[in-house]
Amino acid sequence: MRRVFTLPDANPMTWAEFDDCVARVIAQLAGRRFNAVVPILRSGMIPASIIASKLDITSVIPVQLKYDYALNDVAVKIPPAVPVDMDCAAAMDILVVECNTSSGTTARAALRLLRSVFPKARFYYATIARVY
Repeated sequence: MRRVFTLPDANPMTWAEFDDCVARVIAQLAGRRFNAVVPILRSGMIPASIIASKLDITSVIPVQLKYDYALNDVAVKIPPAVPVDMDCAAAMDILVVECNTSSGTTARAALRLLRSVFPKARFYYATIARVY
């Protein structure tokens, strides 16, 4: 059975609320150096771009996953697009960002995928969400 989502299910936020959430994440991450930012597409690209700009993160590694409600599973639609000059075997700090959070299933799948590509990396996770 396919679930039909309504506007209240989406828990929409205004741009002002979004800006405030992103600013709080940036403040919490200030002083840390990241080798890359990984936006979980599609919703993670806008906040990841803003955070990367503010924190001077120049490597962006997009990944897109799709949660299948019928199968209760996550499929990889776009695998990590690793920059050619990045050594995946090196120790590094990677910030993973998304904006569409509910159960954390997609984030956990993204982290499993990223750990297989970057086995020595430390991952930090940020989500932009309005608390309901």
